[in-house]
Amino acid sequence: MTAAPSFLRGASTLMAGNAGVQILGLLCNLLIARLVAPEDFGVAATFAALLSILDGISDMAWDKLIIQAKDGDDASLMASVHSLNLLRGLLLAIALFFNAEYLANLFGVPEAENAFAWLALVPLVRGLSHMDPKRFQRDMSFGPEINVSLGSHLLGLIVAVITALWLGDYRAMLWGLVAQALGQAVITQVLAERRYQVG
Repeated sequence: MTAAPSFLRGASTLMAGNAGVQILGLLCNLLIARLVAPEDFGVAATFAALLSILDGISDMAWDKLIIQAKDGDDASLMASVHSLNLLRGLLLAIALFFNAEYLANLFGVPEAENAFAWLALVPLVRGLSHMDPKRFQRDMSFGPEINVSLGSHLLGLIVAVITALWLGDYRAMLWGLVAQALGQAVITQVLAERRYQVG
């Protein structure tokens, strides 16, 4: 197969997958907004916003290194990236856990202190993700990465809706985000060709 059709097929897969992820995210927010009280949805939105900020300021683009570097296919480089990713998740989890009271007061929801502490599970679990689906993109194979994104977001949506129906408050978003992180970690491990290593 020539480069142009391969690129177009990869780009189309990537666009369709990203569109699906955005639709699932929007659907999750809409359903939670309908199933919980407005003030609870406001608290729930702070969880997603806080994680987005933390991801943005701590993202060192190690996944891009795996895709773009000449030695990105090297197992020892991937082991190093796994170590850095795990360390990042651990540090963010510690920061969230020990600052839960401060964050809850900062957002004006002291009653959600425990939820902010439990939110530490998200970066911690994400830190266990395997980088092989990223490595596959070196060969224009975007399917595994799309499966990770769609599968984890779908799991997060299902858990969030079930929790919203059961508890009826902001914890729906919390456990949806935790489930999404767990789905990401598990699916990357399942789809990986190489054994997960740190080093």
